[in-house]
Formats: sequence, structure tokens, C-alpha cells
Amino acid sequence: MDNRDVKRKIFECGRDMFYRNGYNKVKLDEIAKSIAISKKTFYNYYPNKLELLKDIVSRIKEDLFHDIEAILNDNTLSFSEKLKRNLSAITFRISDISTKFAEDLQHYAPEIYQDWLSYKAEASMHHLTELIQEGKRAGFVRQDVNIQTTVLIFICTLDSMLDPVFLNKLPSEFTRPLPPSPVEKFNAIMKVVYEGILTDEVKKTYHKIQ
Repeated sequence: MDNRDVKRKIFECGRDMFYRNGYNKVKLDEIAKSIAISKKTFYNYYPNKLELLKDIVSRIKEDLFHDIEAILNDNTLSFSEKLKRNLSAITFRISDISTKFAEDLQHYAPEIYQDWLSYKAEASMHHLTELIQEGKRAGFVRQDVNIQTTVLIFICTLDSMLDPVFLNKLPSEFTRPLPPSPVEKFNAIMKVVYEGILTDEVKKTYHKIQ
């Protein structure tokens, strides 16, 4: 394997293990053993496990940004198709992330976690605002909808539902019925947002798109 292949294998193996088992429990030895390299070889590409985590989170952000930008800029798509594909793109990128990974990010890598929160807020303000503005201009989004309020509700709700510290402060009988995984929580929030802002006619079209 050349250097690019080795780094790619380290990245993909670390990402899969972090997503599945959380960040804290995964050891460098396990990553190295899984792809038949030594720890010394690992250190040739990443100085420590935290730097690998930074690379993984950075890639998530880059991929999401490019996916959504491509959808929003595709003039061949209807507004309803953009809504659906926007949701599908985000779901695809975060579908393998476990609750344990999200919790570990907050507890063991607080700087990366705060950077992730900032990214989500900035990306939501940019992309969701642009999408709702387009919908309002075309008459697909209710004219009485306040765009900034809608985006802020989305950002705050997503942050709260993905924050284990916040959720643990609430009664268990209240939080138990919540969707268990990050992607299910995201989909539940988007369903409420989309259902609330779309006109009745667009809702029918949106639900028909696979």
C-alpha cells in the first residue's frame, strides 16, 4: 500500500470504530490491528487518536456542506425535491453515528464538540435560510412564516436533543419515548419543521417523493 492507501484505511477504520463504539473505548492498538499495521505506522499519519477524530469530524462537515450546496444549486430540482434530498443527504452522512459517539464527542473532545456545534449553527443559518427563502418566493412556504425564527427553533432543538447532559436533567419518563439515535432525532425535528412551514399543496407533493 502507498501512503495514501494507508492513511485512508486508518481514517475509515477509525471512523467506523468511533461511530459504532464511541471515541473513548476505541484504542489505537485496535485500529492498527484491524488494518494490519503497527502503532509506529499509525503515528506516521496521526500523532494521536484526537487528531484522527479531528480529521473525521472535519470530513463530515466538508461532505455535508458540498452535498447540500450541490442540491440547493441544482436548478433541475423542484422545491419539494430539494427538501427531500436535503434531508436524505444529511441522513446519509450521519446515519452510522451512534449516540455513544455523540456523547463521547462532548465529554472527551469538548473543543471539537464546540466546533461541531458552531458548524451546525452556521450551516443551518446559511442553507436552511436559503432554502426557506426560495420556498417563500415560489409560494411553497407559508408567507406568515418567519425565517429566522424557524431556523433558530431548528438549531436550538437539534442541539438540545443531541445533548446528553441536557437530556439527563429531564425526567426519564419524558425522555424515554424520544427517538434513540442521532439520525432519528434529526428526522423527527425536520418533520416538525417541514410540516409547520409548508403550504398544504406542497406537503402533498413532498410526501409523494421517494
